[in-house]
Amino acid sequence: MPEPPLLLADRVMSIDGEPGTMGTGRIVTETDVDPDAWYMHNGRMSPGVVIEFGQADLLLASWLGADFSNRSQRVYRLLGCDLTFMGGLPQGGETLHYDIHIDGHAKTGDTRLFFFHYDCYIGDRLAISVRNGQAGFFSDEELANSDGVLWDAADDAPRDGARRDDPPQVTRKRSFDRTDIEAFTNGNSFACFGTGFEMAAAHSRTPSLPKGKLRLFDEVAEFDPDGGPWGRGYLRARASVPTDAWFYDGHFKNDPCMPGTLMADAATQALSFAMAAYGFTIERDGWRFEPVPEEMARFVCRGQVTPDADHVLDYEVFVEEIIDGPTPTIFASLLCSSDGFKVFHCRRFGMRLVPDWPMPPGAPGPVRILEGTKDVRGDQGALLACGRGMPSDAFGALYAPFDGARRAPRLPDEPYHFMSRVLSVSSPPGVPTKDGVVVAEYDVPAGEWYFEAGRSDAVPLSVLIEILLQPCGWLSSYNGFAANRSDDVVFRNLDGGDILLHRPARVGTLRVTSRLERFAEGGGSTIVFFEVVCTQGDDIVMTMKTAFGFFSPEALKNQVGLRVEPGVLEALSEPAPVTLSYRDTQLDGAPWLAQDRLQVIDRVNFWPGGGQAGLGRCVAEFDVRPEAWFFKAHFFQDPVQPGSLGLEAMQQAARAAVRLSGLADGATAFEPVASGQSFSWKFRGQVIPTNGRTRSEIEIQSVTQEDDAVLVVFNGRFWVDDLCIYETIGMGVRAR
Repeated sequence: MPEPPLLLADRVMSIDGEPGTMGTGRIVTETDVDPDAWYMHNGRMSPGVVIEFGQADLLLASWLGADFSNRSQRVYRLLGCDLTFMGGLPQGGETLHYDIHIDGHAKTGDTRLFFFHYDCYIGDRLAISVRNGQAGFFSDEELANSDGVLWDAADDAPRDGARRDDPPQVTRKRSFDRTDIEAFTNGNSFACFGTGFEMAAAHSRTPSLPKGKLRLFDEVAEFDPDGGPWGRGYLRARASVPTDAWFYDGHFKNDPCMPGTLMADAATQALSFAMAAYGFTIERDGWRFEPVPEEMARFVCRGQVTPDADHVLDYEVFVEEIIDGPTPTIFASLLCSSDGFKVFHCRRFGMRLVPDWPMPPGAPGPVRILEGTKDVRGDQGALLACGRGMPSDAFGALYAPFDGARRAPRLPDEPYHFMSRVLSVSSPPGVPTKDGVVVAEYDVPAGEWYFEAGRSDAVPLSVLIEILLQPCGWLSSYNGFAANRSDDVVFRNLDGGDILLHRPARVGTLRVTSRLERFAEGGGSTIVFFEVVCTQGDDIVMTMKTAFGFFSPEALKNQVGLRVEPGVLEALSEPAPVTLSYRDTQLDGAPWLAQDRLQVIDRVNFWPGGGQAGLGRCVAEFDVRPEAWFFKAHFFQDPVQPGSLGLEAMQQAARAAVRLSGLADGATAFEPVASGQSFSWKFRGQVIPTNGRTRSEIEIQSVTQEDDAVLVVFNGRFWVDDLCIYETIGMGVRAR
């Protein structure tokens, strides 16, 4: 048996068979899956390790008398097996129950072989089945004279009727170095695959390969999406195996060699990498790679890798089938060669992508079921599941259909998630109800990131807007506007009106009451209208009316934006008398501008005396970065810049204009947005990771000197690339 860390059987439950008889026998072992073990990746075991867990066939062979024949002159090697995965890979906390049988023995000359099969159960579920297992005990000379794997792709052909669907987005790169592979294992597909993979940069948890001991290849020397002997796709990954590779120490004592199961695991990882290179992971944030269930894979091992020298292993993937669909799948032939000598082969192995979530199923408690419902939770764990977990953990059975490949509208995820609990809801789940009310709370913590980013002890504008909007999104989902449809939809804010800051919000609990005033359906879309009040203690903080829409994803691909007058677009690019970086010293110091996560401006262009009122005009630019934090947080599987950050950008542009005009001289702080000044907004488009630039254009409309402050009112437009998508009317900046 191997030594740790490759000793993977925890205990022997039973053993049957006459010792020393070289007859048949049975051994039952169990292993508890440690969620923090080296062999885990995103909560699941790796395929090759699942096979290695069935290693007690060697213990059973010894029990039956193999050691009396070998007498340390021969060593154990696996020759092959027919392997079938029956479902999802094992998870942390589960117990694997292996029922292993030796079915017979054979002798060819001095070489002894034995034949085995086993089943692995998790509870009552059959997880993996191995049939036609073959292993033997060999001398050094016999191992050295192996002919290796005799298969050659050029002499074979894909099976009749093999599908070859068009991949969604093939990377332009044809090889990948160590830096690329490291980026992919760290979850940065965009850095690995480049142009065309911008949407993957926004993933919360992209499908990836394991790290640490299970990072089993160093580079991909060749990727030809339409190449190989079969003209269906080819990939060759390469690994350098030094004489001190970690697995030699434990596998085996006095007989170090690389486990064939790790060769198999590396080959399946190369297949997973090919799936990603074909673009199948781009639209599947949170998903994971998994062997295709109930498809037998025949493993053949005909060589060894030992620490006699440094070795170079090539893992080749010969694509046979590409099947697009709800769970995309690739079947391929896998071949491993050590220094050019073929040592492992699997003629047909299937890998697929399946839904998963960054937050493990079963949202953490304490669980609090909302009054008037059977299974809808209002606690913090369920609300976080709205952001990145399994939809039914958030809304119960109503959202169980979204626990697979379907996509539900989401709340923002941390750090842009601003709901601590739902206190009550007046309408039944799944029933759109006019005048239905939800009451939610958000606990504003001391020292939270947005206080430092906003350079203030008051909750910033963008965060406060989100605190009011997110309960509206929760109630819309709870009412079933998405769940009652057969197609998937996305959720977008459209309008805000009569928005009034009564007083700034600070550390403490904010209570938000959202009432669904009405809703309207037509043209495949649904529009919902809300009235919202936010309080802190006995004080009103902010009030607003707002509208959202449920739209098909296709409807948002051809956004037309807001209508603007001729020449307005061209005026954005006119030279400005004042052009400077947002970090320029002229904008440094009190009253402070936002920084860190709330910095949504890179450059400022200012026209003193510009605009229709002649009081000043500013155009602030921001370079869209696909990996920006807000894409990861807003939303899971639907990355889009929050509209609230567009409002923040226009507020920040106006603050820059106020400072450059000298209107803030002597002031020490800005209000989050001017209190007592009603404003409105319209959103008619979106910013996604493939966009290049946003521009916040503001014109000052009035300046009012107050006793201890100055109030500047402005109108603003927000552009993405060359399209105007937002506007705000009457927003105010107050410096005091």
